[in-house]
Amino acid sequence: MRIDRTRRLYAHRGGSSRFVENSDLALEEALADPLLDVETDVRLSADGVVVLSHDPTLERAWGVDLEVARTPWRVLARVRGPRGERMMRLEELVDAAPARALNIDPKDDAVVAPLLGVLSRRRAFDHTILASFSTRRLLRIRQMQAQARTATTPVEIASLRAAAAGGPAPRVSSRACAMQIPERVRGMTVLTDRLVALAHARGIRVDVWTINDHDRAARLLARGVDGIMTDRPERIRPIFAQL
Repeated sequence: MRIDRTRRLYAHRGGSSRFVENSDLALEEALADPLLDVETDVRLSADGVVVLSHDPTLERAWGVDLEVARTPWRVLARVRGPRGERMMRLEELVDAAPARALNIDPKDDAVVAPLLGVLSRRRAFDHTILASFSTRRLLRIRQMQAQARTATTPVEIASLRAAAAGGPAPRVSSRACAMQIPERVRGMTVLTDRLVALAHARGIRVDVWTINDHDRAARLLARGVDGIMTDRPERIRPIFAQL
């Protein structure tokens, strides 16, 4: 698979400081900016609709005591945020963003097959990366759909990190097209220049999350990072406007 070194600024969960995350208005705001691509999360409603939602319940984001997996879409569709936001179906996002890069995290196993069905019907595999903290889930996606483009699994990331630190050659599937990692986690450095170089040598782009500081984003891009995921795209946007 040919490496995609396109510099991308991903609006994390819609990247809005004004609207409910992953809502119609948050995504509308992001898609109104031609410099932004979209990172989002999906879950399955009780009646099999693929909806945008990071959490299993709507309590944190929407202030509503509903569990996505136990609630039919007709009920979820009536939920409103403080500015009139509503939840979105994945089909709506894909239809609204035919030329944008999408980064989608399936949050549980139940949504995998319906998610792949949506992307297949909409012919959206070519501009979508599927990412997950679950190695098993990403391996299942690769097995189920040959057209699906996935991020590296956590196991593959560990293998790349070990190789970058002088260990054995990494074991990474040719299906992995992006490595998506934090710069640091729990005080430990994850991103290194050797890791970036190794990923690129293996045909894998490098995206870093979640960066909300302008200068930090600029430093990462100068080090060869390909993409930035951010909650505050208005802060990072000026850098990409000059690329």
